[in-house]
Amino acid sequence: PKIISFDAFGTLYTPIKPSVTQYYEIASLPYYNYHKPLAQLNKDFGVYFKYLYKKYPNYGKYSNIFEHADYWWAYLIRKLFEPYVVSNKFLNHLLNDLTFNAYSTFDDLKYISRKLKDIDLNNYNNEIGNMEKMKTKDNKIIFVVISNGDPRVKLILDSLKLSYKPNQNHNSQSFFNENFVFISYDIDLFKPDKKFFDYVLKSLISKGLIINYDNNNIENLQILLKSCWHIGDEYGKDVLGAKNAGWNAILVDRRNNFGFFSKRNVFPKEKLDLIDQKSTMSLATMDESQTNFKLDLIDEKLVITEDKTIIVKDLWQLGRVFNI
Repeated sequence: PKIISFDAFGTLYTPIKPSVTQYYEIASLPYYNYHKPLAQLNKDFGVYFKYLYKKYPNYGKYSNIFEHADYWWAYLIRKLFEPYVVSNKFLNHLLNDLTFNAYSTFDDLKYISRKLKDIDLNNYNNEIGNMEKMKTKDNKIIFVVISNGDPRVKLILDSLKLSYKPNQNHNSQSFFNENFVFISYDIDLFKPDKKFFDYVLKSLISKGLIINYDNNNIENLQILLKSCWHIGDEYGKDVLGAKNAGWNAILVDRRNNFGFFSKRNVFPKEKLDLIDQKSTMSLATMDESQTNFKLDLIDEKLVITEDKTIIVKDLWQLGRVFNI
């Protein structure tokens, strides 16, 4: 892999508690005392969110009513807690808490980020027999975030120490250069539109991050796309969007929401042994011509479909996919 992009919400981080539950708990504090049943809040949130997003798309970016996405969220919260007239102090408390204190990362991300960051693509390409003239700067994987979210995504990544500012020292946990965090609010593109992925790739190329890339050579693009991977938790937006753009796709399905881990044919032991024998290669570079069997369920944590979509139960499995 030369470029690996991640979805944000549900892939890199998750709410510590359901978001509406956090709304309810803060609203119930004695100095606010906005008592509205949790069940009603859950019901109303979906209704108001869909209504407002349809009326003022992309978090109100082009509406004269909202100067910033936070104002869009504040409007939603006001509607949610009617008939109470909530205070600005409450709105600020809620928005601040739900940006900086409401999320946590997955333990598997901390592990796999270190493993992926340590890959030297010179050595990696030699191992899998796929040495190419095109290289990335410093021979390291370029890590990207592709999210349909608003500016809060960047703040959340920063609060979780997953992103860092260019040319600044960062700790071992920091994973993403903040210049490589692409959100729909900024660029008006949305997954699963292939244009979003095209935009990201062109941006990285324009920054000179792909060495020896020739814009006039269509074969260069096809070769580069084989080394582009997107990882996300939504099949329609993440997997189909990436594949339509020519990227490889990995679905993270921690709860088997899409059913790929149900009623599948598990590889017999001799075929698992065959994969082990080919351990000098990564699953990401294997195809049926090399394995001589139909790609299907490998085990209860990893599926490879016939169109080479990879589904993993957690991010630990990326170690197996990329042979690290």
